[in-house]
Amino acid sequence: MTLVGAGGMGKSWLARRVEREALFVDCIPARTLDDLTRLVGDSLGLATRGSAEQVLEGLSGGLVRCGRLLVLDNLEQVLEPAGRLVQALAQGKGQVLATSRVPLGVPAERVCPVPPLEPAQALAHFLRGADPSTLAGQDADLHALIELLDGNPLAIEIAAGNTSLASPGQLLERLRANRPLVDVEQRSARHRSVDQVGEHSWSLLKPSTRAALRRLALLEGDWELEAALSLGVEVPCVEALRRWSLLRRVQTSPTVRLRIPAGLRGWLLRAHPPTLEDREAVARWANRRAERAVGGLGREDEDLHRELLLALFPNLAGAAGDTSLPNEVRVEAFVYGARYLLNQHGNHALSFMEQHAELQTTCQEQDLRLALVRSRALRRMGRQDEAMESLDLALERSWSPHAEGELRAERALLLASGRHRSESAQEAERAVALLKGAESPAEALAYRQLGVAYRVTHVSYTRSREALERSIAISRRLGLVSNEVAALAQLMQLTSLVKGEAVQALYHQGLEAAERSGFKPVLALLQGQYSLRLLSECDAERAREVVPAVIEVYRDRGLRAAADNLRCRLSLVEAVDQPPEVARGALQALLAESRRSQVSAYEPDMLSALGVLDHLEGRLDRALRRYQGAEERAQALDRGNAKALAEQLIALLEAERSGGVALGAQDPV
Repeated sequence: MTLVGAGGMGKSWLARRVEREALFVDCIPARTLDDLTRLVGDSLGLATRGSAEQVLEGLSGGLVRCGRLLVLDNLEQVLEPAGRLVQALAQGKGQVLATSRVPLGVPAERVCPVPPLEPAQALAHFLRGADPSTLAGQDADLHALIELLDGNPLAIEIAAGNTSLASPGQLLERLRANRPLVDVEQRSARHRSVDQVGEHSWSLLKPSTRAALRRLALLEGDWELEAALSLGVEVPCVEALRRWSLLRRVQTSPTVRLRIPAGLRGWLLRAHPPTLEDREAVARWANRRAERAVGGLGREDEDLHRELLLALFPNLAGAAGDTSLPNEVRVEAFVYGARYLLNQHGNHALSFMEQHAELQTTCQEQDLRLALVRSRALRRMGRQDEAMESLDLALERSWSPHAEGELRAERALLLASGRHRSESAQEAERAVALLKGAESPAEALAYRQLGVAYRVTHVSYTRSREALERSIAISRRLGLVSNEVAALAQLMQLTSLVKGEAVQALYHQGLEAAERSGFKPVLALLQGQYSLRLLSECDAERAREVVPAVIEVYRDRGLRAAADNLRCRLSLVEAVDQPPEVARGALQALLAESRRSQVSAYEPDMLSALGVLDHLEGRLDRALRRYQGAEERAQALDRGNAKALAEQLIALLEAERSGGVALGAQDPV
């Protein structure tokens, strides 16, 4: 039997404990068959003179007479001679336990893999050797460190020994920066650090396998065989690395995924850095993969999640910053990297763009994508005015009709979400005119924005629904899940046309699409719009179940303005759901807080609600002042529906003063 595993997995430790009376032979010094037979002969007390066949026969007989298990440790550097020796011993009915980083390949061999420790085992192993005084309050860093050590017992022991000098957080930072950890104990030379374990494996590889390993070390995280083949690494090299336990299978279903252990990868990048040819090959691969993932540069940013994984970004960022690479490779990586970061946090995307501001784009399409990324990043951070300035500056340039249409669709979105909603319909109509018939992601977005603009400006709810349905149809044909969900979410807000079960049907359609995408921000967008529908119906009980979780998601994504507005609206609904004396205090506190925090979108609603309370109590002059204040704020904020409500309340109050019916608590208004 051969115990097989990567360096540091504990093969020797395990072999020593199989049988107390076993003969243990450390084969590290051996390089030839003569070296091996001499070491085994010494352990058996036998001379090793004569031909190779005579020596092997003598050792086989001696092992049988001895009746003890023979342990041959560390055979990876002498595989072919070890195979001959072990086969001869096995044919003589001797019992042999071998350890090696790769199977010996003899007919009678039974291979027993020595796997990494499971996470719970790894943590327990670390804690046994760690200095407890440095672990307090380090739970998150400790678990991240354990994950990075890949279940390798030697790496875990070395890291644990280092806790007398550094905390888990400091060790984690060191490993992430590809800096080595050195064993504070004095082990054998080969096991004094993970680097030395790696160097021993490297010395045993063929040149072609070394070259493959050096190139694959540029891939972070896990990857499929297709990635290796795309980088020019041949299947035999991949299989050789797997047999040497230098590649680990981390997933087998539905597809096989491979990974170089983190400690080994860090050592490779330090000790055997990739060549310029390696870096360019990986950069071009990352760009191709990103392009395939989004169907080209024209795809909507929210759809990058499907194949552009987190593990791909370091390759894009590395290529963008590698001044030795061709400019076109760097720029393409930079554009995809910025778009990917936009879905993590707007501020990250802006910082990345500023970091690489010296790069010169090579085509109008790249300029367009970067202009849209900048605007969307600023918008998502709540910096609407800066986003508008950025778009207006971009529109001063000369663009193709399609590119101009994309920019105007984005501008329509900004107008609709800001204080210029009356202009948003015009801008969206211009965008649709420029993009109509293109069957492109930009056209789907433009129709969505047109639908939103018609709704928020009350131009026509019917035309709003038609535009949104057109956007959904294009999105489904093109596989634009994000835009489809966003348009479905906007349909839910057409309260005069979509009611009752239709709202639930749209919500469940959106849920199915969001689950298909697996993209959490898409789900958050849908739930956010569903929350707004619940709030618009003053369904406080159901809103409390949904809205707080959506607020947290918005905050995590850096959408502070959206989170504050949603929180404010929930508070408003909860306030008016209370008895009058409680509602008045809650509304006044909420109004004061919104003015302090500059979350003013719902100030007209609060003023109207306070006016209603005064109105019901017969304080008509005070109620009128509230209604007029609500009308003025709604006008300033371009809140057409809030303004219409305030005007309706003023009319009711004036009618009451003229002898009409008094406002009642059950009045629909």
